[in-house]
Amino acid sequence: EGLFYYIGDHFPDGLSLFCQVATKILLILMVYLVFNFIFKIGINSVFSLFRSEDRYPIMKSIQHGKITNSFAHLFSLLIAGSVQTSIFLGYLKKTTLFSERMINFAMVLVIAGLAFRSLQAFGYYSLLKKDYYKNFAIRTVSDTVKIVGIFIFSVIGICVIFGINSTTIIGSLGAITAIMVLVFRDTILGFVTGLNVATSRNMKVGDWIAIPKYSIE
Repeated sequence: EGLFYYIGDHFPDGLSLFCQVATKILLILMVYLVFNFIFKIGINSVFSLFRSEDRYPIMKSIQHGKITNSFAHLFSLLIAGSVQTSIFLGYLKKTTLFSERMINFAMVLVIAGLAFRSLQAFGYYSLLKKDYYKNFAIRTVSDTVKIVGIFIFSVIGICVIFGINSTTIIGSLGAITAIMVLVFRDTILGFVTGLNVATSRNMKVGDWIAIPKYSIE
């Protein structure tokens, strides 16, 4: 509050509001960057103790997929969101609302990135365990999951930016899912078939595949 009045007293009337808004946004950004730096160093330092791929494949996969960085971003955003309302408390209500929505939107992006990085970590883990069937299955589904995920998280992000409530978001996702099932029915069937082939282990490297109907071998 003291900083708020200091800016108002020492800057021209036409410039004081801009400086107050800029100061609040910069303080929020500084809080995020400082805690993000601290969390990154702390979390990655802990995971660096588990470097052996043979002894700690799960830990190595998490680190390789950069999931640790996503958690650092998420924790930092939670802290920035918790302190942003206390900066110039009671003043700049529109700026507070704007910063709150931007932080929530950033959380949506971080959670989306965490989901995609988890796919990469699963794929790397299957390679470390030499489970090539599972790795093929993950690669088969990852592109489709990414496309669907980008679409869903985009809808959620837009709803967050414009302050649409959670009930509307859930209803929108339900309607969008139904439309996507109808539009991408063939793609989904191909996706399920590929996943079934990849996980059933009916085929392996060296097998001879033939389709008599089309005289294809």
